[in-house]
Amino acid sequence: MKRSIFILASLSVLVFVACSPSNKEAYLSQYQKFIEYVKTNSGNQSFSWSKADSDFEKFSKTYFKRWEDQLTFAEKATCKKYELEYHMIKVRHEAIALKNDIQGQIQDFLENDMPQIESFKKEVKEITTSFFDTLRQAWNSFCDDGSSATP
Repeated sequence: MKRSIFILASLSVLVFVACSPSNKEAYLSQYQKFIEYVKTNSGNQSFSWSKADSDFEKFSKTYFKRWEDQLTFAEKATCKKYELEYHMIKVRHEAIALKNDIQGQIQDFLENDMPQIESFKKEVKEITTSFFDTLRQAWNSFCDDGSSATP
C-alpha cells in the first residue's frame, strides 16, 4: 500500500515537472499561448473554466515564483498583463452568462407572470372603483339635504 502511494506521488510529481516550462522563455511563451487559448475558446460549451482556473493558477503563481528572479521588469509586467487579461476574459464570460440568465428570467416573467399582474391590476382597479363608489354614496347619504356636493 505504501509503495503504491509512493509510486503514485512520484508519477504526479514527474507529470507536473514534465509539463511545466523548462526555462523562463518557455514559461512566457506557454503563458501567452494559454491566454490566447482562453480568449479564443472561452465561449465554447466544451471549454472548462475549472481546468482553465487550475492552469491559470499554475502560470500566475507556481511558475511565476519559479522564474520570478530571472524575469526582467518588462517580463514581470507582461505576466501581470496576462493576469489582467485572464480576469477580464472571465468577468466578460460571467457577465454574458448573467445577462443571458436575466434575459431568460425576464422572458419567463413576461410569458408566465405578466398575465397574473394584469389580472391583479384589474382587481385593484375594480376594488378602488367600488371603494370610491361606496365613499361617494356614503357622502351623498350624509349630505341627504339634497345638495349636489360631491367629494
